[in-house]
Amino acid sequence: MLFSVLLTAVSAAETSDCDYKIEILLNSSVYTPSDFVWKMKAARVSGISTNITATARIEDSNGKIIKTYKPWTSDPISRQKTSGEYSPNLKDGEYRVISEISVDCNDVDKSNNIDSENFAIASAANENPQQDSKEEILITQSPPVISAPEENKSIIQIVENKVNIKNNSDEVNLAQKPIEYSNEITLLNSDGKSDSALQDSSKPELIYESSNEKSKEIVLYVLLGFSVLLNIILIWKR
Repeated sequence: MLFSVLLTAVSAAETSDCDYKIEILLNSSVYTPSDFVWKMKAARVSGISTNITATARIEDSNGKIIKTYKPWTSDPISRQKTSGEYSPNLKDGEYRVISEISVDCNDVDKSNNIDSENFAIASAANENPQQDSKEEILITQSPPVISAPEENKSIIQIVENKVNIKNNSDEVNLAQKPIEYSNEITLLNSDGKSDSALQDSSKPELIYESSNEKSKEIVLYVLLGFSVLLNIILIWKR
């Protein structure tokens, strides 16, 4: 008779065995204060349906409890149960969320009755820092070399212009910063020496004179001489 009682008790205990687990649901490890949300889910691994009680808390990096939750108190559960979303307003820093469950049946594995996850809260400015430093870009342009006639044997060479453009953005819009050439002109003789230095646009200076211009001047002088001579002859004949 005693054996029958013990067998009945063992059978009843076996039929009330169960295994339930808890899981914290986070979709990231770093959040801004406005987008942090979390929830928890309990699920049956094996055994019978039962009632479940759950608690949760959020601790800071020093282990101080910031928030506490109790989503279920002896609530029935058959397969799984998911809490609502929680969105506490937390300051910047590192945190840890911990959740625990207890059930009315004989939970044979209590190692999965607790779960914890670490996360951090960072403001938008700290999470995505903006680069405010100005980027300096050096643009070097080499205009073509202009050569004078061979008889002059001088070369007019425009010095390379270096323009510094500063822009706060990552992309440099050259249309907003037109390139301005300097007025510096260097004349190089056939022996490679410089003929002239800085030329001011307000004080133009004749750099070279072509053979065509010289020929025109000679023709003008000759015609002027003939005109004067012809007038003298006509006056003398009178």
